[in-house]
Amino acid sequence: MQKLPRGITGFGRSDSEAAVTEKEFKQLCYQLLMEHGFQTFEMVSTYHHNYYVGELRGDEQFVYVLMNKHYPFVAMATKYEDGNVEFIADNRFNGVAHRERFWNHTTSFNQYVLLRFNVLEALLTDDVTKELDKDELKQIDYWKPVKIKDIVFNHWD
Repeated sequence: MQKLPRGITGFGRSDSEAAVTEKEFKQLCYQLLMEHGFQTFEMVSTYHHNYYVGELRGDEQFVYVLMNKHYPFVAMATKYEDGNVEFIADNRFNGVAHRERFWNHTTSFNQYVLLRFNVLEALLTDDVTKELDKDELKQIDYWKPVKIKDIVFNHWD
């Protein structure tokens, strides 16, 4: 990931019309359910407002799907508990990357972006955060995130 887009944190001003609705998130999860042989999908309630979480379950498999609410950034995890996430690198879901969004968006974010494990775990640099709004930078200064995952899937209040 070269730069995080302005508005990714949910704080400050956003230059994007790329917001993701709950309906769109559910549609993507149901599509993944069908494609990968899962049997159930359930929304996971969260106490924050920066991302959606869904759980896909099958006979002997389960995965959590996370999607930022402000940009169509998706990640997969094996654990989600009260904001604590164990992200995974799972090649089964590579098809999410560059998939056209369900809604006809006219922004540069008209496709889903699968954030791979190595991107999520990458350390923050000034270059990565240079596009963020001043209010977002204040939040970063306060919360002291270390990795990209800490910003994209934050639970700041």
